[in-house]
Amino acid sequence: MDADEMQGRYTVTREQGQQIVTAWVEAFNRHDPDAVAAFYIEDAVSRDMGRDMALMGRAAIRESMATYFESFPDIVMSISRVGVDGETAFLEWHATATHGGPYHGLAATGRQGEVDGCNVLNFAADGRITSAISYWDVASLLRQMGQTPAWPAEGAVAQ
Repeated sequence: MDADEMQGRYTVTREQGQQIVTAWVEAFNRHDPDAVAAFYIEDAVSRDMGRDMALMGRAAIRESMATYFESFPDIVMSISRVGVDGETAFLEWHATATHGGPYHGLAATGRQGEVDGCNVLNFAADGRITSAISYWDVASLLRQMGQTPAWPAEGAVAQ
């Protein structure tokens, strides 16, 4: 056992990290909360910056995924970019969806939206996820669902 393994760190190759991330996105796009949750160790921690608390454990992560899939039944995530550095992978993504079910207390609007985000995933020695942080544009999603006012476009440049 080397020093990294003794400290609980695991280095994945770029190819391994990309394979794990791609498989995770495929499970997400199948809307399979059990398959998504299987990527995490039992006591994984997942922090969604759009929520006020971290998800503690695989069961909580599974429930969160099920909620997203019920709220946005046609959600599709595409990979924009993946980077791997040691035991960490960075997944930049773009998602499109229709708000078809309740979302954290907001009744379904039937509106379509799209949002960008980035997940940071840390791996265990077996390649499963030990912790995750998801940074995404919640405000944009809420605007598209009609829950917050649109921002004026003055001075903005479309890209």
